[in-house]
Parts: sequence; C-alpha cells; structure tokens
Amino acid sequence: KRIASETINNIIVGGILAVVLIFLFLRNWRPTFAIFLAIPISIIATFIGLYVFRYTLNILTLGGLAIGVGMLVDNAIVVIENTFRHLEEGKTRKEAAIIGATEVGMAITTSTLTTICVFLPMILGGGMAGEMSKPMAVTVTISLVASLFVALTIVPMVASILFQQGTKAGYEEAFGEKRFEKVQEWYKKNLAIALQHRVKVVLIAIGGFLLSLVIIYFLGFEFMPSGDTPMLIMNAKMPVGTNLEETDRVIKRIENDFIKLPEKKFVVTTIGPSAMGGARSAQGMGASDVNEGMIMARLVDLEDRKRDSAEITEDLRKKLPELKDAKFDFMDMSGMMTGGGGGEKPVEIKIFGKDLNELKRYADEVALKIKDVEGLRDIDVSMREGKQELQVRIDRDKASHFNLSVGQIGGTIEVASLGKVATKYRVGGEETDVRVRYGDFDRDSIRDIEKITIPTRKGFQVALPDVAELYYGRGPLRIMREDRVRKVTVTANTTGRAIGKITSDIKKKLKDFNLPPGYFMEHGGSYEQMQETLTTLLLAFLAAIILIYMIMAAQFESFTQPLVIMFTVPLSIIGVALGLAVSGMTLSTVAFMGIIILAGVVVNNGIVMIDYVNQLRKKGIKKHEALIEAAATRLRPIFITAFTTILGVLPMALSRSQGWQMRAPLGVALGGGLLVATLLTLFVVPVLYSLVDRISYKTTEKIRKKLHGEEA
Repeated sequence: KRIASETINNIIVGGILAVVLIFLFLRNWRPTFAIFLAIPISIIATFIGLYVFRYTLNILTLGGLAIGVGMLVDNAIVVIENTFRHLEEGKTRKEAAIIGATEVGMAITTSTLTTICVFLPMILGGGMAGEMSKPMAVTVTISLVASLFVALTIVPMVASILFQQGTKAGYEEAFGEKRFEKVQEWYKKNLAIALQHRVKVVLIAIGGFLLSLVIIYFLGFEFMPSGDTPMLIMNAKMPVGTNLEETDRVIKRIENDFIKLPEKKFVVTTIGPSAMGGARSAQGMGASDVNEGMIMARLVDLEDRKRDSAEITEDLRKKLPELKDAKFDFMDMSGMMTGGGGGEKPVEIKIFGKDLNELKRYADEVALKIKDVEGLRDIDVSMREGKQELQVRIDRDKASHFNLSVGQIGGTIEVASLGKVATKYRVGGEETDVRVRYGDFDRDSIRDIEKITIPTRKGFQVALPDVAELYYGRGPLRIMREDRVRKVTVTANTTGRAIGKITSDIKKKLKDFNLPPGYFMEHGGSYEQMQETLTTLLLAFLAAIILIYMIMAAQFESFTQPLVIMFTVPLSIIGVALGLAVSGMTLSTVAFMGIIILAGVVVNNGIVMIDYVNQLRKKGIKKHEALIEAAATRLRPIFITAFTTILGVLPMALSRSQGWQMRAPLGVALGGGLLVATLLTLFVVPVLYSLVDRISYKTTEKIRKKLHGEEA
C-alpha cells in the first residue's frame, strides 16, 4: 500500500509539474486549462479501460500512469497551438477549433501510434518480462488512446468556448512569441553553422553513442536494482546433531544484535520445528529441525532511518559468531519489492551429474574457488549430510539369485521399521489408523534388523544379511533434481556490485574448472533470469523499431526519411547512459524497459520537424532554408512536449522511498534519454536530413543519366 501510495504521489506531482511548465511557456490560463483537461479525463478513461480488461490498480499499472502522465498533454498541445493559428487568421472560434483539430489529426494519430507500437511487443510478450511489462504497457496504451480521443474531441470543443477570436498580436502575446524569438534566433544561427559542418556533427553524434555503450558496459548489468527492503531474515543452521538447547543459546545471542537495532519495529525468532515449519522451511523460510533457527526483523520505513537494509545487514553480518560447520545466511528479500518473489539467493551455480558424492565434492571446489570474488556473501552448498542413519546396500546379484526385487526387500524393511496400516479403529465417528510394526526392542540395533527375513515366491524365508549389507552412515538431507537429473547448487548473496559483473568474475574463476563426462555446470539465479528477460526485451525492442519504421514510411511515403528520424533512438541511449551514471544505477531490466519506451517517444520530435520541412519544400522553399525555418518553427512545441514528459517522470526518477527500484531506473532512463535526445535532435536530424537528401539526389541523378545514356 505504501509503495502504491508513493507511485500515486509521483503521478500527481508529475502532472502538476507538466501543467506548470505549460503555463510558463504560454503565460495564458485559457490554453493551459484546455490542455490540462486532457490529464484527468484521460486518467478516468484509463481507469475504465483497466476495469474492462480486468486489471487492478497496483504498482505496475500505477507505474504505467506515472510514465504516461507527461505524455497525455502532447496531442492537446499540438491541437491548441494549431487552433490559435487559425484564430489569429480571422476565423471564428468554431471554425478554428474544427480546422485546427482536423489539420493535425493525422499527424498526432501517427505520433501516438509510434509510441503505442513500443508497447505492443510488451503486451504480447511472454515469460517474466511479459509479466512485468504487460500491466504497465496496457495502462500506457489505454491512456495514450484516451488522450488522442480527448485531443481530437473535447479539447477543440473547450477551445471553441474559452478562446477569444483575436489578432496576430493577440496570438503572439498568448503564446509568448516575442519572448521566444531570441531563443529561435540563437537556434537558427547555430543550426546554420551545424549544416555547414554536417560530417563533423554526425561523427560527434556517433562518437557520443559509442561512448555511451562503453559507459553502460562499465556500469554493469543486473536483473533488478538492489534496493531497500523493509524486512531482514536470517536463517541459522547449526551442525547436524546439535541439540535444541545449544541452538537456542546461539540464536538468542544473535537475536540480541537484532533487538539492539535502532531501525527495527519488531523481531520474531523461530527455533526448531515451528507450527509453520513445513511450508515455510520448504521455501527456505523458517526452521525445520532442532539445529535450525530463523530471525526476522521488520524495519521502520526508509524515510525514518539513516541506513538502508544493505548497510544494516552488513553490520549484523560482521557480528555473527564464527562456529565450525555452522551456517548463517541472510535472505535476499529484494524480489518481494519487485514482484519477483523473495528468499532465493541471486547467485546460483548448478552442477549436474549422477553420483551425489562427486557432485558434493565438485560443489565444494566451486565454493572454494569463488569465495574471494568481490561482492559475494553467504556462499553455501545445497547438499548437506543428515543425521546418522542405518543404511542398507542391497546386493542385486544375490537378490536375483533368490528371485527377490529391490522393491520387495525395501518394502519388508519399511514395514518392519516404520510399520504398515493394517486396519482402522473407529470410536464415536472418528477413525484412527492401526499400524503394525516390529516392537522397539526388535529394531533397536543393526543386529535386530539383521534378523528380518524376506519371504520368496517359493515359500521359504531369506535372511536380510544374505542379500544386503547394513551399516551406519550419513545420507543427504534432500536430493535435488532438475529435468530428472541430480544436481547440487552453490548459492550466494551479493552486495555492492551488479550481478552481471559478479557473474563475469565467477566465470573467470571457473574458466579452468573442468568436469568429467556426464557432469556439467550451469549458471542460474538472478543471472539466468536476467539473461532470459533481457533477451525477451531485446526482441521486443527490435519489433518496436520495425513497427515504428513501417508507420513512418507509410506517413512520409519514403524509405530514407524514417531512417533519419530513427537516428534519434541511439541519441537517446547517450542520455540513458549519462542518467544512470550520474544516479549511480546499473542497466537493469527496469531501465531497459525505459529504453524500449524511449524508442516510441523520441521519434515524435523528428516526425514533427521533418513533416514541416516536407510541407515547406512542397511550397517551393529551398532545402537549406526549409530546414532552418521548419526547425525554428517547431522548436517550441518540441520543447513543450518533451519537457512535459520529462517533468512527468521526474518524480519517479528522483524517488528513493520504499519500492523505488521499480520506478527510479525507469524514470531516469526516460527522463535522461528524452532530454539528451531532444537537444541533439534539434541539430542532428536536420543535418542528417540534408546529408541523406543530397546522397539520394546524387544517386537518382546517376541512375537517370545512366538510363538516358542507354536510351541514346
């Protein structure tokens, strides 16, 4: 509830910032109010859409609204500006509203479709990436469709009522034309210089993009950002055979350190098999035997403490007692904050094979090799020896001599030691099992068990020692399998470093570690999830790029102009890299989702600019003049739409309250990427357009001359 509340606050603050920015640009309450209406109406329509599609208001759907709140006004801004243009030409309010919305209807529809395109692969995608992104993508898609509907219907209606029929001077005053002229003049001057040094500008842009890739590489990759968690859980496992009193003594000693924490709300301790032990211990939560215990501490809210959960955990870890064969592990609860589950360690190395003893030996070697990797904590091997037990090794050759199967021998031993339900005893409507087995004195030692005889099909009895060997030993507490193959895992927690960097170091350590035939090793945990999710998101990104290109190619009726506009996508990566570096974040799946969304947003600036360039060139204006005029004319709407979106996600980017790891990387990627892409688009897109147009013209001329030469 607290995380959802923080997300709602981000939506409200983002919306307010966007509206304030619009007012600062326009300095007039009438157009500002008309544009503002797009936000609440679109949000209400989104709620209705979510209800129809059976989605609830949760962290993911609210996150979608937080992303879209700054975009909801983009279409309305374009409609309002065009309506004002027609008003200053002398048209009536009704005529200006109708014509203003109709003229830009196709342009804003195309722009909205390019943004929606990036969400379609997310909606249709599967796996964990699909589960994470689908609710968010559906929410943004519904809100954008609603905002388009509002911009083409309600906004023109409000404009026809509120706006006043005015003159060019009135229009310029309302839209702050005179105040913006100095900015436009500065831009025109510098754009003209850039057009004179086209190759240099393009090389600088490419260099910036390549540098951003280097920055991202050094930042590292991880599945989910390691954020604060409101709960600490430590599992303690004493050596097998430790009695309850000794376990209690050690656990209470550690419990005192938890109780002394100034950041704690309460502490819960479980020692030995608890009432919930069965289900909880199966998940790694809680004790399942007298030699195990668990301590759980609920922390106060992040805003009310000076240290985050990682710092507190490190402090507690330093105070843990050093006991031989004892294990103290802190559970990674960050997954609970991101919807990915909690309790599993992020680092997992799986070793597969047949022989359990060999698997245990290899796992111990792996644990020894990786113990010095920076950032690893709580390294553990899954296979442990249990209590001393009586083990039976059946001689299959001897058993077959008497026509006895392993099942027959094992079944006889089981009945003798554990018993078998022979009948039920009924009293007052309740049934009680009656179990028949050997008496305690008849199964107290190996000698007693050796007296067991197994009946054969021929009717005679075979003594157990004749077909099996009995001895005391220690067996594994559990045998783990994956795809029916036995495995032993080496697991560890991480701290202070991205999972990608840690896994890379682990692979280097194990590069020369060779397993014999029949045995193999795999990396699991967060690294495996990260690889699968990033692969899915990369495919979604490529699909989005193709869809965006197809839409723009249809709009411009050109194959080259969409390529010019799509150069804004790598430009946005520069902003993403800088944003993540400044904020100290890594490239996580959440940040990568921001990059995908950016692909559909940053192209809108290029679409607006190139569309107007084409219109001017159709009127006979030369290419150079058309580029400068179109870029300067579209400068303000580009600024307004870009910065309203940036301010809309700014609260997300700056958020450090509970659950920030699902919001902040997305906000940083969107805000940083859009900011840099917008500024660079103003220069790089016109330069690229000029270069590509020149190359296209020369190529066309060569083909034309060649064709004319053949005809002659």
